[in-house]
Amino acid sequence: MRIPLWTAWRERRAWQLNAATSVLANAGLQIQTASGVSVTEKKALTYIPVLAASRVIAEDVASLPLITYRRLDPRGKERATSHPLYQLLHTQPNPEQDSFMFRSLLQLHAAAWGGGYAEIETQDGWPVALWPIPPWRIEPRRDTRSGELYYHVASPAINEVSQEQGVDLWRWQVFRVFWLSLDGVTPISPVGFAREAIGLGLALAEFGGRFFSNDARPGFILEHPGSLSDDAYKRIRGTFEQRHQGLSRSHRVALLEEGMKLHEVGIPPEDAQFLETRKFQRTDIASLYRMPPHKIGDLERATFTNIEQQAIEYVVDCLRPWLVRWEQAILTQLIPREQRAGIFAEFLVDGLLRGDTPSRYAAYATAINSGWMSRNDVRVLENLNPVDGLDEFLIPLNMVGAGGAPPALPSGRSEQRSVAGRRRLAGAYRDLFIQAAARIVRREKVDVLKLAEAQLGKRNGTSFAEGLDEFFAEHEDFVRREMGPVLLSYAEAVHAEASGDVRAEGGLPPELEVFMAAYLAGFINRWIGSSRGQILSVTGVALAQAGDPVASLADRFTEWLATRPEKTATWETHQAGEAVTSETWRLAGVREKVWSANAGACPLCSELDGQTVEISKFFVGEGQSVEADGAEPLTTDMGIGHPPLHDGCECSLVPG
Repeated sequence: MRIPLWTAWRERRAWQLNAATSVLANAGLQIQTASGVSVTEKKALTYIPVLAASRVIAEDVASLPLITYRRLDPRGKERATSHPLYQLLHTQPNPEQDSFMFRSLLQLHAAAWGGGYAEIETQDGWPVALWPIPPWRIEPRRDTRSGELYYHVASPAINEVSQEQGVDLWRWQVFRVFWLSLDGVTPISPVGFAREAIGLGLALAEFGGRFFSNDARPGFILEHPGSLSDDAYKRIRGTFEQRHQGLSRSHRVALLEEGMKLHEVGIPPEDAQFLETRKFQRTDIASLYRMPPHKIGDLERATFTNIEQQAIEYVVDCLRPWLVRWEQAILTQLIPREQRAGIFAEFLVDGLLRGDTPSRYAAYATAINSGWMSRNDVRVLENLNPVDGLDEFLIPLNMVGAGGAPPALPSGRSEQRSVAGRRRLAGAYRDLFIQAAARIVRREKVDVLKLAEAQLGKRNGTSFAEGLDEFFAEHEDFVRREMGPVLLSYAEAVHAEASGDVRAEGGLPPELEVFMAAYLAGFINRWIGSSRGQILSVTGVALAQAGDPVASLADRFTEWLATRPEKTATWETHQAGEAVTSETWRLAGVREKVWSANAGACPLCSELDGQTVEISKFFVGEGQSVEADGAEPLTTDMGIGHPPLHDGCECSLVPG
């Protein structure tokens, strides 16, 4: 394969747009700062805040999917996977680099030097490869006759052994992403403009290293009663430094010869506390890149309550301008003018702007119930596979298009369609319930095993039980945070589905929100009661049998992780779905509900099939039994107002 196509040598007089900087750079000269430290772009990257800020931006720009789209008529877009630019930008810009490496390299150049450059290799008028050019080897020039802009690349050129004087590339042969510019042609170097702040930071870092290499001591004086020859002076000084200089040799006993005395040179304590000054330098660098300080390790103003908002501010204020620069550079430099109306490239930043779980699920529920997102759209955004039957857009019955006549109300859906809709929802939300339950189990495993190792290793069952009670008292909030958003989102979806059964209006009513709060509280009690009871039972048996209670607990948690999330998802999607359905119908004024057993139901469920009760009544009262031929009687310890009747039950409700 041919490596970058460099243009022929041009012999012409040209004036350099950045002559002063170019001369200094090519001569290897460095600009001295007031702190006494010379600062270049490469040296600036040895200063941790500059490296951290440049790295954060470079890796984030490189990690975002960069998609080439085709505009649709009259609106919308689709991925242009067959377009020549798609693989070039998304996957591999050249045979030697993948997209992540290429973009992170150019972005690092732009963040430190102010500009990232690449040669555009073309074939039949289309770019087929992009080859990075080090920014310290390139400079813009103009032809004195035509005024045309071109770029001179000093030797050695990347991937090619060139003549000594370098090569020239026309403007359209160079892809470039700039920071800021004073003339629109030559980029400003962020390091150059912040040279003094960076120099001070480097000086402080060097001072800290030297300071601690001397055991954080500024120095001392050795006093000798007589005069010393040059050899004696060097011997005494060398011996003392060898024995006592550095942190590893600090606090050793000093043996002084010939009546010498040691005098320490004191310094004010505030002079040794230079960390505050270093902190201010980090803030300056963060300001230079419009970056929240916590992104480069300054957590002084970051709290658990505002860190999410700061992350969003980082995307909007710091990262977004860079993404726009990339997108417009691609549009104007890689896409022919005649195709720009139909082809464009865009970064996907949705993942970086994701809010917390409750906020996302509430927004999804609003979008689904408002009819502008399907349930499969939400599943894709949550990295879940689509499910058959969930591509339909749900539209509240009390809303119609502007100027349109209200549609005729349906006479009611068939029982089969009503049940099938709820089952599709249960399948769609199953993975979310599994993930939430798994996170709860994993937390219990870590914290309870840690408590068990501390208490049960001493065979102290009483202290373990007390610690377990304290853990579960605090654990309630964690269970609520993990399962609450999933249950609420599921309830909103089921409510919208059940509303169609009885021609009720969409939108989650306040009464149902209160109902779901009570349901969530019941779930938390059931979960914690089950976990606590099983943990105490397992440890009690192990202690009574002189076994290893910690190992027994570890085995139980392994079993839970393998089975409990799926069991929870199966039970809760069924029970919560039928409970919300019943409550939705009650709020809509439905008077009765009917138990509907599935085909192939067990004898107990078949016994209840077709039974009709008032909407607020139980099918089976507390303490009552369900009896059927061919099955053991089932006595309930609570009233059963809706399915499931037992594990594995697949019955449903239909309106009476």
